Amino acid sequence: MISVVFSLLVCSRQDLGIQSEIPLEESVEASPYRPVRLELSGTIGSEDEDDYFFAIIRGIEVDAEDNVVVFDGILRNIRVFSPDGELLRSYALPDGEGPGEFQRASTFSLSSNKERVYVYDMINRRITVLDYATFGYLNSFSLSETLHAGIDGGPDNTIYAVYSQLDLGGRPMVHVFTEDGVEVAAFERCHDMFLEHDQQRLQSVYAVTMTQTPSLIFLSFSLPYEIRVYNRRHELQRRFHRTPDFFGGTIQEGEWLFPTGNCSGIVIAGEELVLQMVTDRENDETWMHAFDFSGRHRGVQNLSKGEWGKQVHIDSDALDSKGNIYGIAYEPFPRLIRFKIAPDMLSS
Repeated sequence: MISVVFSLLVCSRQDLGIQSEIPLEESVEASPYRPVRLELSGTIGSEDEDDYFFAIIRGIEVDAEDNVVVFDGILRNIRVFSPDGELLRSYALPDGEGPGEFQRASTFSLSSNKERVYVYDMINRRITVLDYATFGYLNSFSLSETLHAGIDGGPDNTIYAVYSQLDLGGRPMVHVFTEDGVEVAAFERCHDMFLEHDQQRLQSVYAVTMTQTPSLIFLSFSLPYEIRVYNRRHELQRRFHRTPDFFGGTIQEGEWLFPTGNCSGIVIAGEELVLQMVTDRENDETWMHAFDFSGRHRGVQNLSKGEWGKQVHIDSDALDSKGNIYGIAYEPFPRLIRFKIAPDMLSS
């Protein structure tokens, strides 16, 4: 059983990320929208062919023609595949400190019009803007305030950068830039329980991911598990969390303490449909959790057995015009997996 707790938050000092909270009643109700499940519909990847071999996939995007754009952080390249899985082109990230060069690129995104590529380098601490058609260098700007950041293309070719909670201090967590590096907005704070979990050496407390619709922004905290929903004025509308039975314990591995469960990125997969993967380290299982925009339950599915493989993840922007969703499976070897949403006929 999954419990869902709702709170409505009203923004009072948005620039500093200070919120006042109005609690709502606890709820375990199911969503009025139909339950769903995932069905595997294809894979891209090979252990033997260099063009189709992946090491560590750091991001997946879908362009305007439904081609799949994949960034591999270890192989240091960006590859574009057709919807049928054919490699169309590849770009190797140049090594170095100069303009258009990278030392350790850690995340990427396409612009909202699909004409630009944004790449964040955690060593150079900068965002680089490339032309998607040619991968030619256009410009770059510094993110000197942080080391770890996730980036996502926003409306009107803005760039959203989510800073690591570890680096924040008193600064806001989410910063919005133009492609020229002009900061146009900043909002939100770290999780209220961040310091407590950091002191317990729970490593995934730093992980925060985001995804967007034309009107809403979703910010997901890995631990403690929480999702916050904002409008386009960056005002916090609601927040909710789920606590599966296996989620919330800890595992001691050497000198490090880890949670038994953590969450990967979230995907807006349709009207009132959010998907998120939860990994249960204690039982070596991956579960898909589906819920609506108010956090109400729309389905739970164990993806650990059968054709899926293990260590399944999804990416916030890997959704094509036909409703196919692309994710990553790291066992028995790294590859892209494509799945579609299907009604859960087993639910009443």
